[in-house]
Amino acid sequence: MLHPLFSVVVRRPDIVAEHLAGYALLAREEAALASEQLVQRSVAYAVTAFSLAMGLMLAGVAAMLAAVHSQFHWALAVIPLVALAPALWGWNVARKPMPERIFGTLSNQFEADLQVLRNSEKSHEESQRGH
Repeated sequence: MLHPLFSVVVRRPDIVAEHLAGYALLAREEAALASEQLVQRSVAYAVTAFSLAMGLMLAGVAAMLAAVHSQFHWALAVIPLVALAPALWGWNVARKPMPERIFGTLSNQFEADLQVLRNSEKSHEESQRGH
């Protein structure tokens, strides 16, 4: 007698194909979510780096202008700080932790299916011993 899984594959391949299509859909959804998070984090790091570079450059220009002119104007301090503001946003977004298990739902589904297969294998072995 065949294992119940093989009999299902032979008798109802449409069920197996539907189950595999479900795995593919779940993998695609989780990959899209992971790539979206990766892109968001990359953009946040880029904004942070650009904003820091601009803020440092403007602070340098402000220091040079302050050295040349005898009067210190408030704009020399505010403009570099305004340029640094997006760096704070970018840093807060970029340092948010990624999910522990990116493909967690897919992994959980696969583990559940394996458990069902193990249980069906045990019941198949028990029924073979009984006959």
